[in-house]
Amino acid sequence: MKKKFLLLCLMFILAMSMSVNVYAETTFYKAVDNIEIIAYEQSILNEMASTPTPDGIAATELESEQKKSDPKQRNVLPNTLTPLFIRQADDSTVVQVYLTYAGTTPASAVKFNEMTIQSTSLLFQQTYGSLTAKVYDFQMSYLFYNQPIGVVDIPVGVKKVRVQDSGMMVYYMDPTNPGWNSFTNIMGEWPIQ
Repeated sequence: MKKKFLLLCLMFILAMSMSVNVYAETTFYKAVDNIEIIAYEQSILNEMASTPTPDGIAATELESEQKKSDPKQRNVLPNTLTPLFIRQADDSTVVQVYLTYAGTTPASAVKFNEMTIQSTSLLFQQTYGSLTAKVYDFQMSYLFYNQPIGVVDIPVGVKKVRVQDSGMMVYYMDPTNPGWNSFTNIMGEWPIQ
């Protein structure tokens, strides 16, 4: 009889303690989640309103055999190079061109053999400009950096362009493997902001 009573009391205490913890956690997380969700949704809306959506694919690092075999590197986001086009004014044909590096490996420079900015038309291709092939030095090592690479003349009505490039490389300041690393080509259409 004592064992049954103790067992019943133990079960009652266990059930009460579980419901109290769950209630407290649920209340706390709901309040925090609502604040975080509202802030996150607002940041997404602000970003969507100010940034045109690219139809392109960023250049990504070509994986070395060392990275392919390293299990720690399997779930790491790829290092990328993305073009960014900013028109000086709404009625201006002058467009500043940037390459944006974003990655998990610190980088300090970017270079390419050629880069041409073209119209999006496949039938009536028009070249707006070619950028100088050289080493563009960041001056420091960064995980995220916007490097200005040139200015091109693009008609006012044009909202998107294509990028044709070759020999895209980034210099890593990685202590285990410093040096130039190859990237894929930039593909698709990119908005002019």
